[in-house]
Amino acid sequence: MMLMLATNWGYSIDVDKLPLLLTVDEFDSMGGSSMSSGYEAKQATLNGVSQAIRDYCGWHVAPKLTCKAVVPDSAHVILPSMGVTELTETVSTVEPRHANSYGVIDMRRQALLEVTYVAGFDMVDALKQAAYQIAANHLVATAGLREEHAGQVGATYNQTDNGVSGGVRLLASDKAMLAPYKLVGV
Repeated sequence: MMLMLATNWGYSIDVDKLPLLLTVDEFDSMGGSSMSSGYEAKQATLNGVSQAIRDYCGWHVAPKLTCKAVVPDSAHVILPSMGVTELTETVSTVEPRHANSYGVIDMRRQALLEVTYVAGFDMVDALKQAAYQIAANHLVATAGLREEHAGQVGATYNQTDNGVSGGVRLLASDKAMLAPYKLVGV
């Protein structure tokens, strides 16, 4: 039996750790080597970018992985992934009965289906380009003071989005690039 890593998106995957959508070497080869940030800063940024993209899309996106999800058993099953290329196993189960905090037991039992499948996309250029753009935007507008004013005291801060200083943020243009990978309803 394989060990599965639980994800934030309602299913498990057959890896110990999700790979980055874009590595530091790939980032540098796309033009990121001209940025003054060091390897560790780029690595941290690319970790944040990969997570932000995956959270926005509502699933792991890439690469192709064996996944396992428990979904309601019905005539039409919706898996929490895209790019499904293989259905390897389905097992019918029944949700166990449980009491709520008031001690009320719901005697209705939900039939469930445990589905093992292969899903995800190979690392496509458009996805790598989106990751590069998001990372580059973050690295050139890192959180912090942009300029200070001595007369009438004032300061201006770098912003990664309207009114937001710091952190990896997906701009409207980034979300438009990621739209083909986003699950409906997420």
